[in-house]
Amino acid sequence: MLAFVFVQEVFGQTNAQELKIVQLSDIHYDSVLINIDSRMYGESRELFQAAIDDINSLKDIDAIVSSGDNINRPSKKDFFNFLKTSKQLKVPFYIAIGNHDVGLLGNSTKRFYINTMKKHYPHIKPEGKNTYYITDSIKGYKFIFLDGVIDAQLSAHGFFPKEQLVWLDNKLKTNENYKIIIVQHHPVVPPFEGGTHDVVNSDEYLEILDKHKNVVAVLSGHYHCVKATIRNNVLHAAAPSLVQYPNAYRLMTFKDEDNCIVVTSEFRETSLKDIQNTSKERILRNLDVYSGMEEDKNFTYKLCK
Repeated sequence: MLAFVFVQEVFGQTNAQELKIVQLSDIHYDSVLINIDSRMYGESRELFQAAIDDINSLKDIDAIVSSGDNINRPSKKDFFNFLKTSKQLKVPFYIAIGNHDVGLLGNSTKRFYINTMKKHYPHIKPEGKNTYYITDSIKGYKFIFLDGVIDAQLSAHGFFPKEQLVWLDNKLKTNENYKIIIVQHHPVVPPFEGGTHDVVNSDEYLEILDKHKNVVAVLSGHYHCVKATIRNNVLHAAAPSLVQYPNAYRLMTFKDEDNCIVVTSEFRETSLKDIQNTSKERILRNLDVYSGMEEDKNFTYKLCK
């Protein structure tokens, strides 16, 4: 396990606490499609169930977060079935919207999606008609779930509208005494350059992030690859996909230590090795991009602001 220390100014003093969370991403729950290349859509329900069983065996988990693409097609039926399955999780579950969750190719809209989440999970509390939200405090931390999905056209790019960025700026300012973890589908610091998955207004977003000292991490998915990057003393962690090799998720711990926060990530694969091996065999190039380097999967960062 590698340790990286970045020392600048000091985080606001809080009581020493340890927050333990699970980050799932790109579950792509699908009740219809068969496997396509390395994406194991036909096994998506089995993979999700295996992840739930493993997560429920872990101790002292404070929250489970999903960084989007919970379902594979914008289908109300699949979303209801996904939520029904997720109810097996034994600790609070929070989800962000991904580009596969809503859009033109189905009947699951952002409004339906967020209203359904509120009904099934009362701890998800968006303000008014917002499709993004902030959580109550969990051990001195608050999670902000953002929505960068472009749903008016078919696009894998991300975009955060001005009103959402103004809202983010305000929430970071009014919650300056809390440590903030942001969860969203589209990485604002991409795991690799180029392609069609980037955030088109990332500069505007990052300007807001740079104004505030209480953001600890930005957790994302979308690229189906594993990457961890430190930018201006904020951890940007792209999660593995559950439906595609390495068919895994992150177990993360945030611990106060000497006016700093020590962030640890443990890479956890499901027990379904046959499915994982099949997905791996079907990836014809850039295997290391999907699986990540060891320092992207299992790491310890000490963040001091």
